[in-house]
Amino acid sequence: MPKVSHDLTADFSDKHRMAKGSGSDYKQDFLKRTKTAREGARFTQEEIARILQITQDVYKQYETRSLLPHRLIGPFCAATRVSESWLITGQETAKPRRQSTEAKTA
Repeated sequence: MPKVSHDLTADFSDKHRMAKGSGSDYKQDFLKRTKTAREGARFTQEEIARILQITQDVYKQYETRSLLPHRLIGPFCAATRVSESWLITGQETAKPRRQSTEAKTA
């Protein structure tokens, strides 16, 4: 079994404590982004629930207390036209630019 240095263990422990303390903030921000995405796409809770093939009562929880399950993130983002990156992190990642057909043939 490989040895783990004490400093590495302490570093991991510190990071774990920091992540644990900020989990509540992350959750609240994720719930807000979920609601913002739905409202931005002009869906009611009932409409987005129908798209996701769940009940409105279940969907309501995803805006108030529970994170969207992984299996629903893709369909939710497609329906609301937000990136998975933004929904998960709150930050938009730079997308590679497509070359124009003129640049490809030059």
